[in-house]
Amino acid sequence: MPLTALDYTSQAFENYNNQDLLGAITACDEAIKLNSNEEDAFSLRAQAKLELAHQNSSNYQDAIADFDTAISLLSLSQSHSMCASMFLGRADAKFFLTKYADAIADCNAAITLDPYSAVAFWYRGNAKQQLNDHQGAIDDFDQAIHLKKNNNPMVLFKILFNRARAKQQLNQHETAITDFNKVIELDSQDPLPLLGRAVSRSALEDHLGAIADCNKALALEPNMIDIILLRQHENRELGNYPAAIADCDRAIQLNSENVEDIRHVKNRLIEEYSIHQPHVKNKTQKTSSLWPVAGESDKTPLYGYHQEETCCRGCRII
Repeated sequence: MPLTALDYTSQAFENYNNQDLLGAITACDEAIKLNSNEEDAFSLRAQAKLELAHQNSSNYQDAIADFDTAISLLSLSQSHSMCASMFLGRADAKFFLTKYADAIADCNAAITLDPYSAVAFWYRGNAKQQLNDHQGAIDDFDQAIHLKKNNNPMVLFKILFNRARAKQQLNQHETAITDFNKVIELDSQDPLPLLGRAVSRSALEDHLGAIADCNKALALEPNMIDIILLRQHENRELGNYPAAIADCDRAIQLNSENVEDIRHVKNRLIEEYSIHQPHVKNKTQKTSSLWPVAGESDKTPLYGYHQEETCCRGCRII
């Protein structure tokens, strides 16, 4: 007896649950050949294609096409919660194509269908953050945490981490540190929250605290350039020139892109140290950007953790 569309769909779910994404897609293909309105097959194939796209950083458009069809079919069947899930899947794909406004629109649609979806607020907050709507992002992260009080620790890690980053952009460093503290409690083996807290401590002129965080982060990731250069900056602020120069040497050994900029910083440190003239800090200047341009000026610290890290730590629930 030949297999039906439902048989192939069931087979697809079994393959998907066994993490056989290609097998799931193939089975969905067969189901759709037999029934072009098989909403479950389109929904599952869209999700499987999205996960493959995340693995390969490509083919997001293929996933979006299936999400489009799944949303159309589910809208007709009045399946609100499943339709909301498809909007979120499509938002996730659009986020990775840097279509942030479109991702927000899909999150809005998901929230209309399911106003208690913590994931929808989380995803929307991520997209708002990319569009520099940092307060809007914070508000969405607040709501996501409120709705998911008994959260998976890794999900909570991602939401809190991104909320801390958004707060830094608004110079809310005290509350950013509070969020970083919670993130570090959830995962003490990740160097990025320690670097984030060090940046905020630096902005608050807690240079010893920033150096302590840098040391902890370097114990976890010894070759992370951003941490080494931030520690160099903090040592210079404290007048500890030998340590700052040593950090420059270490960064030069590891960095192939900004070697000349780092050498420029090192030479300036050597000059200051040789004439026994401590670096005089302009007390009116704060670190205005967490991602300064390397070598932009003599007053620009040559360090910074980058926006892409938000995506890999913060966008996906899977």
